[in-house]
Parts: sequence; structure tokens; C-alpha cells
Amino acid sequence: GLKHSGKHLVEITLDGHTSCRTPWIEDEYDRDGYKKDPKSFAEAGKRTLALKGTTETYKDAWLHIAVVHQRTLMGDKRAAEAHLPFSEVAKGYTGWVALEHKSKYGGKLFFTCTLIDRPSREFRGGQPPTTAPLQQRPPPTMSSASAG
Repeated sequence: GLKHSGKHLVEITLDGHTSCRTPWIEDEYDRDGYKKDPKSFAEAGKRTLALKGTTETYKDAWLHIAVVHQRTLMGDKRAAEAHLPFSEVAKGYTGWVALEHKSKYGGKLFFTCTLIDRPSREFRGGQPPTTAPLQQRPPPTMSSASAG
């Protein structure tokens, strides 16, 4: 479980993009008052990042995952983080990601990442015309969901 009790969120950042965040997730307790571990971020749903080019554009990029702890008096704190090469997650990834904090083990996060092609806005609701050249299609997007 996480070291600190309270609210946490997961922040995902791909190099060259602004970050996406889940909503704050509070601790859950059983009927005897004991905290349930691990904390689940699955209810927060999926997050989607639209790529700003082809996957080749991102060959040296990294996907940064951080668990953030909400603190009352001081600013929010990164509780743990992981850094994954985009070239690996672009192939599709489902599994546990080891998190670290100050070079020490910080827990693990179950993470799913799928690269999907999305039609441009003009094609939504129907199929793109079959005569459209491949290079005119919009770049793929990366969709991810996390659960802890």
C-alpha cells in the first residue's frame, strides 16, 4: 500500500504533452475500520492523450507516471513515480509498474496502455473515405487506465 493515508491521484505525462490526472481518490475502509489496500484508481476511468505526430516522432519519448499525495498544510507531494519508454508502451502494455521514491521501492501500480487510431473529427460517426491517403489520417492516440 501507499505510505501515507489520505487522498491520492495518478498523473500521467508523455514528453511534449501536458499531464493528465485522475480525480483524487480517498482511502477506503472495511466495516471494522481498517484501511483497504491497495487503493483502486480503476473508478477514475481511462485517460487519453492525442499524439502530435506519428509514433516515430516519439521514439525517444518517455511516459512518466506519478502517484501524488494531497497534503493539508503544504503543497501536494509526489509519493512515487515510474518512467517508461514510449517505444515499449506503444506496443501495448498491461501489467504492474514498479514505482520508486528517492531511489527506493515505492509500491506498484497496475497499468494498461493501448495505442489506438482515432478518426479525425470530420470522420466521426462514419468510416473515413477509402480514397483518403494514409498520411492524411490523424495521428494515433494513447489511451490508458490505471488501478492500484
